[in-house]
Amino acid sequence: MNTQSIIVVGGKEDEGLREALTARRVFSPGEVREALELQENTLWVARDLPPLHEFADVGRGRYRRALLLLGPVESPRRSVLETIFDPVVAPDNSMQILPEDQLLETLATDHREDYMLSGVYAAEDEMVLLYRGDLRPITISLQWFQNNPVARPDPEDLEIVDYGQGLRLGEFEVGTRTILYEFDANYRRRQKENRREIDDSLGGCLRRLRLLRGMTQKDFQSVTPRTIRRIEQGETDPRSATLEKIAGELGVEPDEICGY
Repeated sequence: MNTQSIIVVGGKEDEGLREALTARRVFSPGEVREALELQENTLWVARDLPPLHEFADVGRGRYRRALLLLGPVESPRRSVLETIFDPVVAPDNSMQILPEDQLLETLATDHREDYMLSGVYAAEDEMVLLYRGDLRPITISLQWFQNNPVARPDPEDLEIVDYGQGLRLGEFEVGTRTILYEFDANYRRRQKENRREIDDSLGGCLRRLRLLRGMTQKDFQSVTPRTIRRIEQGETDPRSATLEKIAGELGVEPDEICGY
């Protein structure tokens, strides 16, 4: 379960927001300052924030404060907010955020870090930036999506879908679980611990990684399909040189294969 607590900033009109998230609500300057001084990681949610001139001395501090705004924020104010919160996520013409009903349901889950809330495509860098349910970021090269095409990805048409369980790039869709399994070693470890019957052998891990890469046993250039099949079925232990070739084609180090 996520240990990051949620704080809603707003008046009585936002009581429903607080109830939906089972969160603490703050409104007055004194309440805001008290919450800013909490020695714990917090996720702040607000439709808008009151002027923050009284908190110019606060700074980011030791503990992580993430801010999710449900409305847009202009660049000058965003710069001020970023001196207190990290990150600051708000909708605009490029940043896509889940619809509010889906957003609130996703934030209320026990493992909101396993869902996506927001995303944006940085065309100049050819990178997709995604924010998870706890507002931790994941950056992914456009090339990664292009290497796994069911349909050609269109990053200019990016949308977080299905209550944060997937990402759509034009006609191309990929599940959040696939992304996390690829880019978060802790997520992979947790998934393996939760699946009691998982095959933890080298062959089982190799097969999962191969399928994750969208490859068949025949797609390896330096190793025969028969060798791949025998390793996956546990019929042979590959030599270190063979394992290095396989790992190289999968884009990992040899000792990382068993992490999948």
